Amino acid sequence: MLNEESSTYNVDINLFDAEGRLLSSTKPYLLENEILGEMMNPIAFTKLTLNQNSQLLIHEELEGSDYLSAYVPLFDGKNRVIGYLNTPYFAKNEELNKQISSLVVNVLNIYFLLLLVGVSIAYIISRQISKPLLLIQEKIAKTELRGSNELIVYDRDDEIGQLVKQYNKMVMELEESADQLAENEREDAWREMAKQVAHEIKNPLTPMKLSMQHLQRAYEQGPSEKLDALFKKTSVLFIDQINSLSNMASEFSNFAQMPEDKFTKFNLSEVLANTVELFIRSENVAIKTQIDPDIWVIADVEQLKRVFNNLIKNAIQAVPEDRTGKLEISLKPIRKMARIRVKDNGSGIPLDLYKKVFVPNFSTKNSGMGLGLAICKKIIESAQGNISFVSEVNKGTTFEVNLPIVDKA
Repeated sequence: MLNEESSTYNVDINLFDAEGRLLSSTKPYLLENEILGEMMNPIAFTKLTLNQNSQLLIHEELEGSDYLSAYVPLFDGKNRVIGYLNTPYFAKNEELNKQISSLVVNVLNIYFLLLLVGVSIAYIISRQISKPLLLIQEKIAKTELRGSNELIVYDRDDEIGQLVKQYNKMVMELEESADQLAENEREDAWREMAKQVAHEIKNPLTPMKLSMQHLQRAYEQGPSEKLDALFKKTSVLFIDQINSLSNMASEFSNFAQMPEDKFTKFNLSEVLANTVELFIRSENVAIKTQIDPDIWVIADVEQLKRVFNNLIKNAIQAVPEDRTGKLEISLKPIRKMARIRVKDNGSGIPLDLYKKVFVPNFSTKNSGMGLGLAICKKIIESAQGNISFVSEVNKGTTFEVNLPIVDKA
């Protein structure tokens, strides 16, 4: 009943017997924790018993807090006192608690607001500080040795400004160095090319000069059968050397300006087999083939034939005269790539010359301009493929070409 009434009127109720002993309370934890005593307030008990007050309102103290406490006696049917009801009124404490709670909430709100403002200010400041650094990082990441690099515009004269100035200075110096390097490379390339051209031109000119001098002396001695034979021999030599010069000019022209690519889908197996067949019939060399059928690629057919011709011709010419030539040519599909291999048993390529194999003007042969493999590399890469080689001195070389395979349909 006490709990029901307490809930109904939203008050705490303590029940004492006629002798002032606590019988029950709607706040039992006060008794369990010894906050509330087992006996009734002596002053209230005295006034209610001796003075026989019908009700009593006095100030009491609990845990250092003052509060009002109301007492009323309970009577039985014979008008005898059988106990006392007590209701403590903590209005002041509740108000104080509400004020404290409100103060705490306000303080927390203020702190949260200040924290939010502080975080926002810190973020803005950090962005202002890091923005130039991020810009520098982005510019450095895009910096190229050869190319135009943009300068960073930054007006402040602080530590970051000094860093930006150093970066801009570095970019300008880098651009100057790149231009100078490119100019030096062009000069070196032209110088090397001029030396090579001069050397190749002198090769046929020397026998032509000697033959002409010999013919001139024979002509001064007067007509004879020897003069006629020498004239015919000299004419043939001149024609051969002129053809050599013409071939050299053609090689340079082909390397400088490759024909426009005409990409088509075709059967690589048939093209390679037909190319090998030409060399089997025309060259005194043993060629072993292993060509898988129906491998299709997209490339320029004529240029690819030129690559195969060059690789097979180089392989045959790499074999010394005192050795029987043996070539192994294969075509297999490997992980969606068509792998073509041309293996010979020639003299091989020394390790220190590996880096020069695909460089224009390099050749291990006594004739030619050394442009064949450079052109082959250009053709293969334009078809999204790659070319490589492995070699062992006095045992032979294997060139490998890889091209993307496409569906036949």
